Amino acid sequence: MKVFTKNELTVIETLLNMVNEVCFALEKMGVNSKLCEPILNVKDILERKDSKNITSIESALYEGFRALDEGQIFDDELDLLTHKTYAFVAGNNIFKGEKSSSDIVIQHEASVAPLITLLHDIDNSWNNYEAEEFIAFITPLEGLDLDANNTSVSIKPLPFYNDVDVLRVLYHDDGAEYFLAQFVKYKDEFIRCSDGLYVIDELEMKSKPIITKDNVISYLKCMLFWTANIDERAYLIEGVECEFIHELSGYEKSMYLKNFKPPEIIEMKHPKRFKITAQYI
Repeated sequence: MKVFTKNELTVIETLLNMVNEVCFALEKMGVNSKLCEPILNVKDILERKDSKNITSIESALYEGFRALDEGQIFDDELDLLTHKTYAFVAGNNIFKGEKSSSDIVIQHEASVAPLITLLHDIDNSWNNYEAEEFIAFITPLEGLDLDANNTSVSIKPLPFYNDVDVLRVLYHDDGAEYFLAQFVKYKDEFIRCSDGLYVIDELEMKSKPIITKDNVISYLKCMLFWTANIDERAYLIEGVECEFIHELSGYEKSMYLKNFKPPEIIEMKHPKRFKITAQYI
């Protein structure tokens, strides 16, 4: 029988608290106990510190959260709790049957700061852009005639360039809004962010990027998103707060986060070189 180290016991206790929060939320919602069985089994394993079954926890949570999704059990608080819990399990080797370090790192999704947002405004970082002239300049776009009544534009600075902003163009139709396009703005020039490597070449002729360890993953996120064809885009994710999975169902999120590990950055000797390990969808 395995004897857990002090750090492993801390990890187990932390997860037990998370699972208890999930169970409490399900109880408040009056969820059928049959749907909760896999999650209650996890709670039992953690309470008994059952070393024999500790590595079954990840798959049990996956089964439990999928059952909730298929049962159409939706709630903002529950959604946040389940994905924090799953990300925590995915980030700790003790639940994977791997030989753990004597100093296990407790990895929350908060260990990686949220990246720059490109599509949504979940961080309130976009500002309104008075854009009648700009809208007239880019219309027609994607076969649409744009004007101030059906189009809105927002703006924010790019953190890795001087004097460069990014514009987000939204199209409004029958009460719904749709992401239409993005442009970068340098002084009075605009470059659409869907023209492959052209956008990078143009930008770097005008303003050299200032890349640091703090912004390099956001830079990579932008470059991946902007330089691929729409149906081939790679969406770099930093965890449950990622905007690209923000609106997915609980089941889809659990799929993307099943083996999730937060991005890792290693700063090389040269000040402008980084080795990055990251996950994308």
